[in-house]
Amino acid sequence: MTTKLGGRILSSSKALPLIPCPKRSIGPRDFVEEYQLPSRPGLFQGLVRGKEGEQGTSWPALRKWSKLVRGVETLGGMRNPESERLMVPVEVSRPGRGYMESSSPSNEEGFVRSKRKGSDQGWQRLEMPFGIFLDAFIQREIAWSSSPSSSPPLIGYMAQFDLLSSCESLSKDAPSLPHSKAGPRSDREQWRSNVWIGPEDTFTPIHSDPYENLLVQVVGSKRVHLFPPEAGHLIYLDRGGGGASSLQPNTSIVPTEDPLLLLPPQPSSSSPLDPFPDLQEALALQGSRHAILHPGDVLFIPRGWYHCVRSLSTSVSVNWWFR
Repeated sequence: MTTKLGGRILSSSKALPLIPCPKRSIGPRDFVEEYQLPSRPGLFQGLVRGKEGEQGTSWPALRKWSKLVRGVETLGGMRNPESERLMVPVEVSRPGRGYMESSSPSNEEGFVRSKRKGSDQGWQRLEMPFGIFLDAFIQREIAWSSSPSSSPPLIGYMAQFDLLSSCESLSKDAPSLPHSKAGPRSDREQWRSNVWIGPEDTFTPIHSDPYENLLVQVVGSKRVHLFPPEAGHLIYLDRGGGGASSLQPNTSIVPTEDPLLLLPPQPSSSSPLDPFPDLQEALALQGSRHAILHPGDVLFIPRGWYHCVRSLSTSVSVNWWFR
């Protein structure tokens, strides 16, 4: 499936090859030797299971957190007296836009429009009770805009929040993976966990982390693009310029996934100049890959590898950073 954007082709089939899945289930020792130590990305489909006795690590979250009401995901299984009132951070933005939007230059192709930080149409970070977040941005029972005509509706993303350490009742549903403690540092490996919750079209821009990363998909699906560390000079890292991000030298100013889905222009193309032309070279690097995660899938992102993440549906993910 393809669509047009600014005279270029936007493809739903990625130019980046998929991360290979050599093993459906991999033990902690094999993971360390084959992936962690050589800094090799890995996708392990179905490594986490919802029921005890099935091959892989058992996580009650896979069978408990999702709750469909008339075919719509409500995440009702995450509500309880403990979680309902817990204050959580929420990133509010336009669909498909990340926190770097206001740091990016405007351009002809419509990737970016200048926004006033904190406005209805810009990026902002708020705190609210977890129950209100679910009501407003997952179940859409509360309209989140001072302008009734806002289109499309703003979306909210509970991003990079250690929900498990703050809510014991939910932490029991998602125990840490033994793989994050199997390396040379053993139990000292694991640093912290994060939970990421949002509707379709949440987006985290291209960035790198100084930790090893195991990302577990619990509800819904996400698409992840990965680039090796040597791609740093090709992905438009933040060199300053203010905006919501201030200066984040580990993060790209490309504010949306769309440029990564554009097929390379034809030599005879008369379309406007691509505002991020070096991305095509980054996409062509040998180590660049993409993955689509479904419930139970685990993605290993090595330390220093660049990655961005977009939700393809209402989604819950849990990740562990370890060293």
